[in-house]
Amino acid sequence: MGKTIRTWALAALLWAPLAQAADSAAAVDLSKPEAVVEAMSQHAQTRDWKGVAALFDPAALKDFRGLLAPLVELAAKEAPEAGAGPDPRLALLFAGMDAKQLTGASDADFFAAYMGGMVNMAQADVGKTEILGSVAEGEDRRHVVVRSTASAMGISITKMQVVSLRHRAEGWRIELSGDIRGMAEAMNRQLGGEGGEPKPDPAAVEKD
Repeated sequence: MGKTIRTWALAALLWAPLAQAADSAAAVDLSKPEAVVEAMSQHAQTRDWKGVAALFDPAALKDFRGLLAPLVELAAKEAPEAGAGPDPRLALLFAGMDAKQLTGASDADFFAAYMGGMVNMAQADVGKTEILGSVAEGEDRRHVVVRSTASAMGISITKMQVVSLRHRAEGWRIELSGDIRGMAEAMNRQLGGEGGEPKPDPAAVEKD
């Protein structure tokens, strides 16, 4: 299980430079999608996850929360039986937060806790993000192409990615990426968030 989660953490880390921001969205020129991505890259070392959420489309944050909500709900139901202390699954994935805290958190704080947990697990260094260009899709959607780098657990990775943004009343906002969505869905299944028993980690089975 630990090896699987660390792999997810590294994948999230590659996306981390694209999900970090200044102290607030107001410090970023939201009228230009490339400027939003550039600002996130420049603040990749700050670990300001609440600043991250400030640059996301609120609908994307709500969607993300819905992906992992079953896992939180399961942990909340099991809490009385588990005794004192936070559920280890949630503590690992959400930077120490427990089911009660996550249930009461805003969509933005929920996302911030997740990203903090992922990067903490990776124990990694975030590299540079280079903006290569952008492609418009209609008047209210833009896809920014970037090259991002990261290193963790002795592994260095460079990856081409596309950051999609949608124009809202206040300016350009980041949409939920397919990578983050896929990782959240995989975690939910792996850790038993869909009402079933957690699936065994293949690495752990091989050791047995």
